[in-house]
Amino acid sequence: DTTVVVTCERDFDVLAYCMRTFQLGSSARINMSKCCGLFLGAWKTRTDVPLDIRWTRDDLCLLGIRIGADPSLATVNWQKAVDGMHSVFRAWGTRDMSLVGRAVVSKTLATSKLWYVAQVVAPPRFLDKVNSSVWQYIWSGHSELVSRRVCCRPARLGGLGGTLLRERVEAFQLEGLSRLVDK
Repeated sequence: DTTVVVTCERDFDVLAYCMRTFQLGSSARINMSKCCGLFLGAWKTRTDVPLDIRWTRDDLCLLGIRIGADPSLATVNWQKAVDGMHSVFRAWGTRDMSLVGRAVVSKTLATSKLWYVAQVVAPPRFLDKVNSSVWQYIWSGHSELVSRRVCCRPARLGGLGGTLLRERVEAFQLEGLSRLVDK
């Protein structure tokens, strides 16, 4: 799959040229019936059909992420990832595991479900609540006997190698921003 962002009329001509060149050079055909476009911003009221593809004004699913003009889509995307994280907690929650084992499950299996969404979609307001549920799982619902900051240290420094979600999400956002600035 390929995603293209078009910001002016000339971009349509450039895109059509690139598609023709690709087809001629590779002998492959682009299935235009599977291509879809999303009108956003000033183009939301547009009525023509550039490139003879299907266009929508609502939203599209690109690589598992719903995008569109509706701000609630961010919450929808995050909720799907959070639900996946909670299903991991439910699956592993009944097992008799050490604190370190729970931290490993949290980091490798559960919170990893959030990282792709974090790279693409702004974090929701409920991220702190999600963070609390991670730590509740790690501590098996008991009181947190060691601060989260200490738990996030590497094991060689006395921690569990845990992750503070908000900081990790902000790191993903800064990484994306730096890619834009560096270009």
